[in-house]
Amino acid sequence: MYFVALGVAGMHAFSTILDYTADKEAGDHTFAVVFGKRTAAISAFAVSASILFFGNIQTSAINIYLAVCSIVFIVVGIHPSEKLARTFGIILFVGFFVISIIFLVKALGL
Repeated sequence: MYFVALGVAGMHAFSTILDYTADKEAGDHTFAVVFGKRTAAISAFAVSASILFFGNIQTSAINIYLAVCSIVFIVVGIHPSEKLARTFGIILFVGFFVISIIFLVKALGL
């Protein structure tokens, strides 16, 4: 359960990159505004990589998803663009639902 909470925290840190300019102009103090877009992406990478390596998750689809997330976070960390983060954010969001469906189907034995 701790890994789920960490994963949500990492994804939330990444999602603050998407609205960086609007949040900064509005004076909102989001993770990316306070610490920077690159730091938000790298912290999301640290969380997803930690879950991948230390989580001992037995479902290969989840491990593949975590690996893809880690790669995406590194790419955005190298090139911290809101447009790039938004595109990858949509892909990760859709991927999350696909992985969730796969996990539920396996868990329910359907």
